[in-house]
Amino acid sequence: MRSPRYLHLLTALLWLISISAFGADAIDFSNIDPSDHEASDWYLDSIDGRPVGYWHASLTVNEQNLVSTFEQVRYETHGGQRLKTRDYVRWVETRDYKPLTIAVQKESGSQTITQTYRFTDDGIELTSEQDGRSISRKLPPIQGYYLTAAQQAIATEVYLKQGEQSFELATLDPLVSLTPYTTRYERSDKPAEHEQQQGNHVDKASPWKVSYSILPGFAMRMWVDGQLQPIALAYDIGGMTLSSKLSDESVTNAEFDPPEMAGLSVVVPDRPIENMRRQRRIVYELSYEAGDAPIVPISTANQKVDRLGDGLVRVTVDLDAKVDDKVPAADRPTQAQLAASIMIDHEDEAVQTLARQAVSKLAPDATPMQIADACKRAVHDAFHPGVVRLPAQGRDPGAQIFELHVLAPRGDELADLLDEHVGQGLGELV
Repeated sequence: MRSPRYLHLLTALLWLISISAFGADAIDFSNIDPSDHEASDWYLDSIDGRPVGYWHASLTVNEQNLVSTFEQVRYETHGGQRLKTRDYVRWVETRDYKPLTIAVQKESGSQTITQTYRFTDDGIELTSEQDGRSISRKLPPIQGYYLTAAQQAIATEVYLKQGEQSFELATLDPLVSLTPYTTRYERSDKPAEHEQQQGNHVDKASPWKVSYSILPGFAMRMWVDGQLQPIALAYDIGGMTLSSKLSDESVTNAEFDPPEMAGLSVVVPDRPIENMRRQRRIVYELSYEAGDAPIVPISTANQKVDRLGDGLVRVTVDLDAKVDDKVPAADRPTQAQLAASIMIDHEDEAVQTLARQAVSKLAPDATPMQIADACKRAVHDAFHPGVVRLPAQGRDPGAQIFELHVLAPRGDELADLLDEHVGQGLGELV
């Protein structure tokens, strides 16, 4: 079992946005010239020693603003197919650290989603864009005092130079949300373990442990050299070692060799499950490796987890379980999750018609949860699952075949959809 959020945490570590620090004296930023802290750092990402991508973090200063950027490019192999993803964040603030905008761009294959947060006096204006469509909504201000991206970069450098043995930062990740959590940095009292990060010997660097309040029991290793520059990061999970090493801009031209990831991020059954989609209650035992402990399923409204011993849990999934007020808030969708999404063209007449039909029998004061549930059921009833098989190179019968899992309208001929959306009706439904 693998968890995508752990893959992201490694590369986001040095670009976290701080709120405050504990265990160290507060920093008076009015006495600090941000121009003295401009930076541009490149890192090579690897899984078990195989290069899989890179990331870049920078802080630049101009006459009016401070600009912090984070870019991550990652390659993965799924079912023999190579996939490229790119995440990009650009934070702009005034020279006195007042946030102006945060732009977040996520690319996966041919899909690109852009989110722009504009800070105003009474909150945040969020605009999401995809495929020429856009949707906007108003968000409340971020709760609590926080440091901007530039302040975080400066604070981390200052605390390391001061020789602090530990400090905590309330942080957030714009690629995920603007909700803060605590990140703790602790200098390790163990000898600096010799780990070679793709040729970088770190046995003379200072070892640190980094942990997160949202991931109890999980810790990352970080090494800082004599110039107080983080030169390597690593953590082990599920028999894999994910690592980053300090590099330079030439890393963008590296030869990447991503390992096969298909099947590593799911629970793999030891035998077929009959009528899987019709089951309302399932009980299974899940075995896992020591490194996977932090991502074992947790108990929620419809899922109960009983620990049976080291590396073994019993998971009970009951879709008809009654939800009560004791259910953790994290198990319930938020208003943001129930809001309109850029993933669907909400201005399309067919989409609007289906949405009106879906909620036509609801009361005028229906809750967002009731509306979302009605839309979900409408989509389930109106579409059926299928697989479209497409040759990679036009009509060449010897070309590689790609399988696309789709939802096709019931009663419509899929060939018509292929003619319209694929181009020449080259695919076939299987």
